[in-house]
Amino acid sequence: MRPIVHELADTAPLCRGTRLWNLAQPATPAPRPCIDYANDMPALTGRFRVRRLSGLLPPFGVTKRIDGATGVTYLFGLPVGHFRVIGRRLVYRWWPIVDEIDGDDGHGYWGRGRLFGVLTFCRFRLERL
Repeated sequence: MRPIVHELADTAPLCRGTRLWNLAQPATPAPRPCIDYANDMPALTGRFRVRRLSGLLPPFGVTKRIDGATGVTYLFGLPVGHFRVIGRRLVYRWWPIVDEIDGDDGHGYWGRGRLFGVLTFCRFRLERL
């Protein structure tokens, strides 16, 4: 049995969005980039103090506890947001906020908060407690 592979054609019915596909001729699929964020920086695990560098973030009282693939942000010791760790992104469950960790300078991690993952509203540094 021959595998089903799609290729563009003018006579095939619409399929996969706006492209036309022909099932008769094989085609080579486009390679997908593979990004391994695990090797780019050490794992984010532990308790961190959040230091505001700029933007809309309280100047003190914000901490994060990260346990592998999940974490919690605290404001003055009270939990205000649970998030999932996906690569270098902290994706909040009930807030439209995504924290992106940009790098590590030896003193801590620095990153930015983004509204809906697009609009940057603050820059911060995570320092281990």
